[in-house]
Order: sequence, then structure tokens, then C-alpha cells
Amino acid sequence: MRRGWLFANGAEIVRGQVDRLVPISDGAKVVLNGGSEVTARKVVVAAGAWSGRIASQLGDRVLLESERGYNTTIAAPGIALEREVIFADRKFVATPISIGLRIGGAAEFGGLEAAPNYARAKTLVKLAKYYFPEMREEGGVEWSGHRPATPDSLPVIGRSGPSSNIIYVSDMDIWG
Repeated sequence: MRRGWLFANGAEIVRGQVDRLVPISDGAKVVLNGGSEVTARKVVVAAGAWSGRIASQLGDRVLLESERGYNTTIAAPGIALEREVIFADRKFVATPISIGLRIGGAAEFGGLEAAPNYARAKTLVKLAKYYFPEMREEGGVEWSGHRPATPDSLPVIGRSGPSSNIIYVSDMDIWG
């Protein structure tokens, strides 16, 4: 689905922290942090790893957990790769990007509240250094982020039980 089609058919993107989602007779009301409200005939919940929290407010049971990923981006690694290199046996990836070299691959199921464990990102850089001994690691910027994960790795796509006007879409690029 493309963004142009959505806008041409009346879609509007509203960004904000959702405090509550309330089904109403002809749609849904979204209450944002700070108290502002948005009503719509249809609401798509595409909040990634946070979608499960919204679903549970409505009584929908969605088996969705946060899978936190880690990586380190090194601006001046001293090596040049022409393409991504996947080290399947060691479960990490080295990816050349416009701002340097990204080393990533670790993931954990720690929930949305647990503090990041950047030792995972550091370990990945040490692994990369083993394969690329000339790689410089100084100035690396560590990152961690949440992605939605389900037990069967399939996306959550479907309507809410209490309201067919609320649709869940996770782990899917609908903005193309």
C-alpha cells in the first residue's frame, strides 16, 4: 500500500503518544498524551513493539513482544566493504552505509522497560575486529531499538475484537 493512495482516500497521519484508544459507535477516539483527542472512522494501530499495550487496553490478546536489536556505527572504520557481509555462524552483520560501517545482529527479549545492554553492541564490534583486524572502532556510536516480535515471526494484521474500525498492523512497511 502506498502513502499516495492512502492520502488520496482520506487518510491522515497523526503522530503522538497514545494514552488510550476508545471504540465509539462510528469509529474510534484516540486520546493522546496531553489530553488532545482525534476521532476517526477507522484507526490503524501501527505502533510496532508498543502495539501490544494498546491492544491490551481494548481487551485484545496479541502475542507481541519487544525484540531489542543492537548495532554500532563507526564513521571512519579504516576499511571499505562493497556490500553487506553476513557472518551466519557468528550471527552478526557488517553493513556499509553512507555514514560509515554498521556492525549489528544481537537481539534480546527484554521488554519495553528494561535498560539497554550495550555490552551486546560492544561484543559485536569485537567479533568484527576478529574478522577485520585493520578495522578502527574509535568513535563508534552504539544504538538499540525495539521491533515487534511474535512467537511465529508472522506479522499481526487484523481487526480488534471490540471494534472492526480498529485495525492492527505490525512488522509491515505500509508507508513504502
